[in-house]
Amino acid sequence: MSNSNNNAYFAVIDTETTWSNEVMSIGIVISNSADFLPLETKYYVLSPEYLNGGMFSSVIKIKGQKVDINGSRSKIISDIKSFFENIISSLSMHIMLISIINFFPS
Repeated sequence: MSNSNNNAYFAVIDTETTWSNEVMSIGIVISNSADFLPLETKYYVLSPEYLNGGMFSSVIKIKGQKVDINGSRSKIISDIKSFFENIISSLSMHIMLISIINFFPS
């Protein structure tokens, strides 16, 4: 992603939770604030948490949906950190991040 036109960007982070309030999926979209078009996307499914079920279990894995990682909480958190570090580096901008770690109680 280049920032040659000096546009501002924003991130949208959405989580879905199980019936027992555990995060089972995370979706991230980086968009240009001028036209709101998505520039980067990530979709994660936490395993085994998604197996516990929740309101959106029926669409957690739909045909044609790209899942970047279907794995453990620690593997996904590590990838999210790397993803944002790369985005920040490539855009040469500062993003205030909400601590994703708070969504994952120990």
